[in-house]
Amino acid sequence: LTYVDGINRGLVTSAPPLVSRAFQELSSGMIALNEAEKLSTVPFPMPYAQMLKLMLLIYSITAPVLLAIHTDLPRCVGYSFVSVLLYWGVHYVAIELETPFGDDPNDLPL
Repeated sequence: LTYVDGINRGLVTSAPPLVSRAFQELSSGMIALNEAEKLSTVPFPMPYAQMLKLMLLIYSITAPVLLAIHTDLPRCVGYSFVSVLLYWGVHYVAIELETPFGDDPNDLPL
């Protein structure tokens, strides 16, 4: 039973402006659904993702070295560990957000 069938059978007894607004909201919902499906099917550019991972690896190697040159050992260990951990954490969050719909525990239902 669709909304139009309910109107034709007399089950929906609302004023025409209210029915028009209901159709407008249904249309907005369908547009949002189509945009979400489009978002889930457009792949992230692979060269860009590879370049980001390479830059993270270079940063993971050079940050401790540069911090060791400019700071003392305890601060070097703390600063390099925290900064590298945060950048890799942002990277893995971006990987999870890259595919927002699916069967994984963190995915949205579609």
